[in-house]
Amino acid sequence: MSKVLSITSIKQCDSLASLKSLGSFATVKQAIADSLSIPMKVRSWQALHDKLQTLTLVVQNHHEFLTSHDEAQDLSVSLLVIKQKLGIQLTVSDMPHLTTTINKLLVFFSEPTLSAYELYEQYKRENFVHSSRLEGIHMPMQKPEASLADVLAKYRAA
Repeated sequence: MSKVLSITSIKQCDSLASLKSLGSFATVKQAIADSLSIPMKVRSWQALHDKLQTLTLVVQNHHEFLTSHDEAQDLSVSLLVIKQKLGIQLTVSDMPHLTTTINKLLVFFSEPTLSAYELYEQYKRENFVHSSRLEGIHMPMQKPEASLADVLAKYRAA
């Protein structure tokens, strides 16, 4: 019975021991290589862990470069620029696959911009606005940023 290894379970590993607990070295290494389209040329658990840490730093430091990737460039030129700028050798066959791989890198190695609580609050507000619209009440999507002094001044004037 083989355990299916997801990329999210690999992402949640914060230590070498937790990475080892996912399964055999070959399985984990192949799951990462298949998911991210990056050949993992490492031969030990420590090297794999270090490679993941390095990729995390590289992607976070070059986030703007990756998000502004120009799809109009030739594939070979794009791969060369990525290899020179990031030090990553990607194995892709066409431009849509390259774009998908870059998006996977960004999702896997970037830090979330919102915490789980902030994301929950955002969705809760959006759902409230949409349900209010069904009742005929039109509310702005973004909550106005009012300071305590503005709120007190409003009620003192009334």
